[in-house]
Amino acid sequence: MGSDAAKFTLRFRNRQTHELLGLVADQLGMSKNRLAEQMLERELDAAARLVERDSTALCAPTGARSAWPRTSPPSPRCCARTSESPLARRERVLIELAI
Repeated sequence: MGSDAAKFTLRFRNRQTHELLGLVADQLGMSKNRLAEQMLERELDAAARLVERDSTALCAPTGARSAWPRTSPPSPRCCARTSESPLARRERVLIELAI
């Protein structure tokens, strides 16, 4: 890790998650930091793609084709953050894609 690497302290609310991270990292022969970073990179990439897809679909002009057709024009707040978590949104999208 270079001196210009960003630092972030991760606190685990669930002790079992921290222990599992250590067990998996040991099995893979890597540090917990590297494993957590790799996993975060994958999850954040997937979440970013969903956010981009959501904002594109929800804020598309009326009449434009989108992955999620709307029956009415988008509201002015269509691009506002929702209370739905990225993981819940990902699950919802995966279910909708399977239908």
